[in-house]
Amino acid sequence: MWDLRIATPFGRISKWSMMIFAAALLAASFAIAFLASTPVHAADGQWNGDALQYGQNQYTFVGTAAAGDSRGIPEGSKIYGYVEPDTSGASNPTKKAHLIYFAPGVDPGQATAATYTAYDLNGATYSNPTGKTSITMEPRAAASEGTTSCDSSFTFGVGWIICPITNFFASAMDWLFNVLAGFLAVRPVQSSQENALYRAWSVMRNFANVAFVIGFLIIIYSQITNIGLSNYDIKKMLPRLIIAAVLVNISYWICSIAIDISNIIGYSIQDIFISMRNNLVGGEGNNWDLVSWKSIGGFILSGGTIAAATGIGGFALLASAGTVGGALYMLLPILLGVLIAVLVALMVMAARQAIITILVIISPLAFVAYLLPNTEKYFEKWKSLGMTMLVMFPMFSIVFGGSQLAGIAIIQNADSINTVILGMAVQVAPVAITPLLLKLSGSLLARIGGIINNPSRGLIDRTRNFANERRDQRKAKAWATPLNRRRDAFARASRGIDNKRREREGWQKANEAMVDANWANSQVNSDIQQRALQAASVKDTGDNLAQRRFEASKLTNAAMQDLDLNARAAKLDLDVSKARVEANWEELKAGDGRNIVQPAGLAGSALATYIASRVDPISQNAINAGIEARREQSAEHVQKRVFSEALENNIALQQAAGGIDANGSQRALAYALKERHSARREAVDNANSIIEHSNVDDRGTLELAEGRAFGNVQITDDIQEAAIIKVASAGNVNNINHLMENLDISPSGNENHRIAFVEALKKNSAARPKYVGFARMNAITQGVADGGVEGLDNMIKSTVEALKFSPEVLVSQDQDALKRMAEAISRNKAQYDPVALSDLKKRIDTAFKDERLNVRLGERRPHLETIMSTLSDVPFPPDPAP
Repeated sequence: MWDLRIATPFGRISKWSMMIFAAALLAASFAIAFLASTPVHAADGQWNGDALQYGQNQYTFVGTAAAGDSRGIPEGSKIYGYVEPDTSGASNPTKKAHLIYFAPGVDPGQATAATYTAYDLNGATYSNPTGKTSITMEPRAAASEGTTSCDSSFTFGVGWIICPITNFFASAMDWLFNVLAGFLAVRPVQSSQENALYRAWSVMRNFANVAFVIGFLIIIYSQITNIGLSNYDIKKMLPRLIIAAVLVNISYWICSIAIDISNIIGYSIQDIFISMRNNLVGGEGNNWDLVSWKSIGGFILSGGTIAAATGIGGFALLASAGTVGGALYMLLPILLGVLIAVLVALMVMAARQAIITILVIISPLAFVAYLLPNTEKYFEKWKSLGMTMLVMFPMFSIVFGGSQLAGIAIIQNADSINTVILGMAVQVAPVAITPLLLKLSGSLLARIGGIINNPSRGLIDRTRNFANERRDQRKAKAWATPLNRRRDAFARASRGIDNKRREREGWQKANEAMVDANWANSQVNSDIQQRALQAASVKDTGDNLAQRRFEASKLTNAAMQDLDLNARAAKLDLDVSKARVEANWEELKAGDGRNIVQPAGLAGSALATYIASRVDPISQNAINAGIEARREQSAEHVQKRVFSEALENNIALQQAAGGIDANGSQRALAYALKERHSARREAVDNANSIIEHSNVDDRGTLELAEGRAFGNVQITDDIQEAAIIKVASAGNVNNINHLMENLDISPSGNENHRIAFVEALKKNSAARPKYVGFARMNAITQGVADGGVEGLDNMIKSTVEALKFSPEVLVSQDQDALKRMAEAISRNKAQYDPVALSDLKKRIDTAFKDERLNVRLGERRPHLETIMSTLSDVPFPPDPAP
């Protein structure tokens, strides 16, 4: 397994070490949180430190009811209150106040019952009491001195985890912040020769003095021998040598003065902002930490019971009571992000201290580098880095002092705990913008900061990005959820602000689009476009001429032609290779793996197993893909059929599909009919393929046409319709007669079957009997013709009585048609018109006596003789008068 490691300033830390560390930290957190957890209470109200929790809100102590209390509360009752925050923005709003009071003389902490009432609060006036009710209380358990239970402040069930983690983060934040403040200034340089810094500097000074001695010797040698440095170089270098010799030996004190100046300016700026702060909030001492993270965290975790430690006004606490637990959602991300930011700033400041110390030690060598032109650049880098390190303290003091002053102003004017947290975040904002100060402070510290806080992998940016993503997800989810009109005032206001922003952005984009449109329609833009199009045309002309010249060179230049042929041959080789690969792939899909490249070392059964392991899954998936494609085609076929049927039978749908075109509904109907007929033809063709594949003979086809299964072919509407068409289209008149007698041609029968039968008969004029006329076929199509044997007999009777059987027609009819005609006449002779029978007898007799017709009788003769025998008692019609 690969050993993945991450490069860090502390060396290479393996992935497994980091995972073990994270798991140990998580386990320890759960263990501490589990040991610190407290039981859950089931009464209406519970105690959370000195605060009372009822429902989802925290109630803090308001006071004791006096005699004649305007709220109607008995004298001596202890009162706890919670005021809903105002969202109206009015100058003198009416708020909703919720009060819980205990009977006079009862210790609230040990009470088991209390009274709840809601009031309208305007200024200090309570009115309109509503919802008075008795509630049960859980007596407050005796707590150890100096401890505060906080897990019952949160109803989401993880308070036992949140409390210890939040307390740890808050304490760590306060400690790190104090350490960071100590790193802002650099300790003044001590001039004592026993100082370790001085001794290190003196070693570097001795090296520098040795370099000066060497430099003087080089100058003297050059002056005497005229070898090496010229007189001009000596004159130019000598003043530098003298100045550098002096500066090297006093560089320690030069650095000391520069550090003192940096400290004086930094502290002076800090004192200015502290003085401004004292004028704003009072002189609580020369310390920024009026409200610590630990105190604000304790206030939230205790449900607002340790307000004295925060320095916040009582009104703000009362206004925020009940929402203190919700402030934890705001506190934890800010606290975690700021904690990481302070860690980064702390490491950077520590690096700054070390760099300044190193710069002081090597200052003699820096001044030596000033001596020679080729080494002067190193002196400039030393000077630039030293100035950057020293200027950073005053710069940080300005940003830090300004943000502290702004944060204190926000806290002092806060009316909710969320605003207090915001003020705390503003106070520590400078540590979050440390990367910007590092950029202004030089490349070296910027690189150190980059190692700690890489923009793509750094802790601060990762934390910030994670917090932003979670914020955006929560905001999108909240805005996508329908709001309650009577509640969620903040959510409605937030959504309204977002809608206004979207409206502004939308109008801005629309107006910008209109500006672009106006510009596009201007004469100036038209002129510019014309010029640009002209340039494009000129360029195209040049490109085409160059291309034509290049193509012509292939006809006259052997080298160019050779290049072209090589390119075309390579392209052809590529096409062949691709075609072979595609052909191999299609063979694999077909289950043939003969062209699979055999791996080395495989033979016999092992090779066969390998080929099967490659071919079988591919072949099976090809089959599955074909099945799914067919399913898709079937679904599309059904969709077309359903749509066409709906459109065909619904005038309203036809009009809707026709749209604004006056003839649109007709086209829609025509489309529906066309699609329906196309679908029917496709279905019949598919069924006909099945019949032919099953080698069904004429008898089986007739059975299928009459609705009976034959062999392995199961009967369906499509199979039966295909068989009907085959019977009606064939030359077997006996089967056609049989189908006419057994096909359901009534109105309740299948319309598609009737239509298919008639259409096939109309096309089969050669085999269609004479007695099956167009009137009879139209009646079948409409479902108004008689069916069965009787119906066919009536059809023959109608044809005979219409005198449709001439001698020529009789000798052209199929023998099965004549046979069926003889049977019908024999059964229903008495119902026939005698004149029609007499005429038929004469025409048959003519066919017998006419030699031209007689030779064509063939197998028809017996059936005509049967008819003549049946009509033996029917007289011939009289001869026409001369």
